[in-house]
Amino acid sequence: MITVKIFGTFRLDSGLKQMQADVKTAKELYPLIMDEVKRIDPNTKLTIKDVKGCILSRGGDRSEHLQRLRRLLEHLPDACDLARR
Repeated sequence: MITVKIFGTFRLDSGLKQMQADVKTAKELYPLIMDEVKRIDPNTKLTIKDVKGCILSRGGDRSEHLQRLRRLLEHLPDACDLARR
């Protein structure tokens, strides 16, 4: 069982700040998050696509999406270097 914290506009739109779930991957977690959001607000307009775009934190570790973004940013040139060119 893990505690997952939710950040970003999805948190604001859904009202869901955190939840507990027994999952191994973020992919398994997405439907559970959506079920909880629908429990809070049965008339929600949020979709599974919105869940996949949100930022998740599990025990201080960010979701795979954020880790991929961080790796991508490490390979981009520094903004200062671009300004000097």
